[in-house]
Amino acid sequence: MRHSLLLLSLCSLFCFGCASMKHNYTPDVKHMDFPKQNAETTVYMGEEMLIQGTLAEQQALHNKDLIDGACYDIPQGFYQKTGYDTKKEYFSYIGSNAQVDRSGLCDPISGLYVPIGKKEICVITIFGGISCYNGNFEIKNIKIASADHIQKSLIFSGKDGDIAKFMYVEKSGIQTTLTHNVTYNLKNTNIIGYRGARIKILNCTNESISYIVMQNFPNRIQE
Repeated sequence: MRHSLLLLSLCSLFCFGCASMKHNYTPDVKHMDFPKQNAETTVYMGEEMLIQGTLAEQQALHNKDLIDGACYDIPQGFYQKTGYDTKKEYFSYIGSNAQVDRSGLCDPISGLYVPIGKKEICVITIFGGISCYNGNFEIKNIKIASADHIQKSLIFSGKDGDIAKFMYVEKSGIQTTLTHNVTYNLKNTNIIGYRGARIKILNCTNESISYIVMQNFPNRIQE
């Protein structure tokens, strides 16, 4: 971000209007378990082989290029929608990769909005000030873990000899809260268990794994 004694005056040039965030948007939320129990399933390396969680189909602002503004930097990533009115769509300033950053001389951030029909992303400050920047973005539907629930997934990471490798991931909203690598020796057993889930391995190579879920993750992890 460019630091200068002119930042305050530059920011004030953008902040003629006054705006406040809207929080009237509700995503479509549903519970999901993948795959169904007792059904043979095949996935490939890097894919989720087991998912338990509450997913939200959520509209989000996908900012494709870093916006390097005088007062505010808007990183690439997805920003969840919070509200709307007849002229604007509103989004969180906390993105999937990073949050909007500000110069120390500029006002704290309340959120973002996009004027309908314009290719601008505007930063709203906690005092109602506005700074708008031209941007390369789109608004699209994404599926994410509900912010009120933890999504748990087990990802197949390949095979080395008799050792099958997996990654366990927990997410809250678009934020990853926990990752853990785990391995199993398939020479000893073809049934693996992790955090309450039980899986029967039918075939495993370094590229793919075929399996049957005997028990999915429980709704609540007992720590």
